[in-house]
Amino acid sequence: MIHRRAVAKDGKMREAAITKRGKTATDALDVARECMFLKMFQDWKTDEFRMLVRLLRMLADGLNENTHLSTSEN
Repeated sequence: MIHRRAVAKDGKMREAAITKRGKTATDALDVARECMFLKMFQDWKTDEFRMLVRLLRMLADGLNENTHLSTSEN
């Protein structure tokens, strides 16, 4: 699903690139996830869904801030 190869400038480093097969698999997962969520939220009111999105954004932002703080402390 991925192809690993040495980086031309530095033989110690390796990069990973997704293969066509890997891209096909992730695309299929994206479609399945979208269908699942559309079904799950179909009965939600618009304001309920917007509140979920807002709260998830707050959670993600908090996680990003805490990750930044914990990595800069080391």
